[in-house]
Amino acid sequence: MDGLSNLSIILFYIFLISILIFSVLMRDILKNIKKMKDDIERVRKSIPVLKQAFWLAKQENERNYERYRKLMKRYEALVDSILQFRPTIGVEKFMGGILKLGVKLIAEADAGSVILREGDSARFVSVEGMNEEIIKDLKLELDWFKKPKHDVEVYENILGHDEKSTMPIEVEELMKKAAGRWIYRTMGGRLQVADDTVGYIFLDTMEDREFSEESKKIMKFLVRLSNAYLTLKTLLEKESILQRDIVLSMVKMLEMRDPYTKGHSERVARYSARIANLLGLSGDEIDRIYWAGILHDVGKLGVPDAVLNKPGKLEPEEFEMIKMHSIYGEKAVMKSKYLKDLAPAIRHHHERWDGNGYPDGLKGEEIPLFSRILAISDAFDAMTSARIYRDPMDPSDAFGEIQVQAGKQFDPYIVGKLSLSTFLMEADVFI
Repeated sequence: MDGLSNLSIILFYIFLISILIFSVLMRDILKNIKKMKDDIERVRKSIPVLKQAFWLAKQENERNYERYRKLMKRYEALVDSILQFRPTIGVEKFMGGILKLGVKLIAEADAGSVILREGDSARFVSVEGMNEEIIKDLKLELDWFKKPKHDVEVYENILGHDEKSTMPIEVEELMKKAAGRWIYRTMGGRLQVADDTVGYIFLDTMEDREFSEESKKIMKFLVRLSNAYLTLKTLLEKESILQRDIVLSMVKMLEMRDPYTKGHSERVARYSARIANLLGLSGDEIDRIYWAGILHDVGKLGVPDAVLNKPGKLEPEEFEMIKMHSIYGEKAVMKSKYLKDLAPAIRHHHERWDGNGYPDGLKGEEIPLFSRILAISDAFDAMTSARIYRDPMDPSDAFGEIQVQAGKQFDPYIVGKLSLSTFLMEADVFI
């Protein structure tokens, strides 16, 4: 019995201890459950915050992507402008393109203008976002405008008149009228060739906005591109003037050797330009054929004086020497990078529509268009000019001969476009 009592007591204590352990475990479990419930509640409550944070992050990413997309479009436009860079483009067209690009790429810009010096004064060569009619004929002075101390500078109220202003009030008022709105800020860039300031480019904001650093960088690029263009343009113009003087000197040398050709080259040039105009050729093509006319006989400098100035009929071998002048002329202009595109016109100006001309016996449309035009002009002037062995032909008779030779010596289509007045015009407004 005692053994059973002791066992019962032991089991009882084990039971009590188990209950105590279970109670402790349950307390910990309940505590953990409560903690989990609290955590779940916190998570539940934070879900809207997390959703908001996620939405904001998504929005920021979308904004960043949009900024990146716009930035890429801007730089694509800048790259396109570089690829289209041609120093032969006219100043107004080029600077107008730069200004349009600036207003497009610089988000803060609502309007803009380009001012360039011309002689002793200056003028607006391009305007965006303003009434150009009001200011296009204004004669300006570069000193009237606030000058950027650096490549690019931002001004407050650029048209505000103060004690330092030198711009006449009436000019200032016209510019305000052209703007039509208050100009809050202006970003200005200095245009220069070497160290010489030749003008300014201005971009205006009509609202109270600051120009960003990114916009300033774009403006600096546009100013530098403009300065590169203006510098190249100036150098090309100087070189072109030098080239023209050299060409005219060569023609004068020819006229000194052959007095009967005096004025011939210039007349052929003018006739050819008129014909090109009648045919609807571009301004650049008219200019080129004019210079082809000036140079068409320059190869005669390579022909001996005795042959060039022989008063009587030429012997066959002498005529072969004369015929070489078109080849000599081609070789002469091929040495100039600015004139070499005229070489085919000069080489073939004695070809005939029927193929019986020289030096290559080309026929029909095998003959370059410029050469076909020069052939008509050259023949008309030769017939209407005095020679040691004959008197000049009456212009109407000479034009009649041109018509007779249509389809034989000359391009019939071109001849059909002409009239006697083509050769008798007093002025050439298109040259």
